[in-house]
Amino acid sequence: MKTSEIPSRIYDQLLEPHKAQPAQVVAGSGLSSAEVFRCVAGEQPLCLRCWPAEHPSRERLQLIHAAMQQLTLAGISITPKLFFTRSGDSFCFDGQRYWELTSWLPGAASYATHPSEVKLDAAMTALADIHQAWFRANQSPSSKLNTSPTVSERVTRLANWLRQIDRLRPTQRCEPGIEWSLANATCDALRRLGPKLLADLEILRVQPVGLHFSLRDIWSEHVLFSGDTVSGVIDFGALRVDEPLTDIVRLIGSLEPVDVAKREFAINAYENRRQGYYVVDRARLAVLAQTATLLSAVQWMQWLIIERRTFKVPHAQLVDRWSRFVNALASHTSYSNRNI
Repeated sequence: MKTSEIPSRIYDQLLEPHKAQPAQVVAGSGLSSAEVFRCVAGEQPLCLRCWPAEHPSRERLQLIHAAMQQLTLAGISITPKLFFTRSGDSFCFDGQRYWELTSWLPGAASYATHPSEVKLDAAMTALADIHQAWFRANQSPSSKLNTSPTVSERVTRLANWLRQIDRLRPTQRCEPGIEWSLANATCDALRRLGPKLLADLEILRVQPVGLHFSLRDIWSEHVLFSGDTVSGVIDFGALRVDEPLTDIVRLIGSLEPVDVAKREFAINAYENRRQGYYVVDRARLAVLAQTATLLSAVQWMQWLIIERRTFKVPHAQLVDRWSRFVNALASHTSYSNRNI
């Protein structure tokens, strides 16, 4: 979509009330059909986002925006601030898709190319601040612990893949090469690690945990840095009420998937920021981290080998993502003997 194709209703309801003009289309990751436009309102940069037609529903987007509003009211400046329509809504519907206008957060997703302990500490501290704001906003005398939606879903997904394991071998799906090797390694990991992880997840599934809003897709590309300082945390599309440990696992697994010492450093940075409010259960984290890595590897095998799905980014980039999950599986072995 070009800036000239933005519907007139979006101009009338979202852009004109804030004197904003679209300046350029911003290329996304290619794994979503969302459209992003950088806009200007005087000297203030803004972000106009057009959500995919298939996601989210009106109710889901209302939930996402409620969570974003809580962060803004709590003074969290590293997450997008919503700008409202002429009618006072946080989004606008053009008849097919939903649109939103937010602040444009500065910086770049630079951890992968320029990692450091200072930046790792900053990223985990930022996540802790976001979680603490949601914890405080949703705390009430009637608050109760509940079972984890993520754990329940992973039990279902892992059990389903284990039932199919005998038909997943790639011998008739692709020629020998890097993808063939990755598929074999993924199947081997599923067969080797899956049954024990499923048993561990079954134990975790019945354990009550504290729940509040969680990002669920916070990874290196969604954490922006200006120098060594976190300047933005973006993309709230996967948000829902869940256990905060899912975000901790996702972010650490993205920033430091292999180095065990740095993973512990990251956990400590998060705990230090939330001192007195949250203690990371290392054994539970170990199970969730290993399961997340295994299921991510299997997911990429499904997309690239079984479904032959195509994306808007070079195929080699996708294979590289898959290989990172396969390689990271070995780094979890140090956790595998912990008791839960």
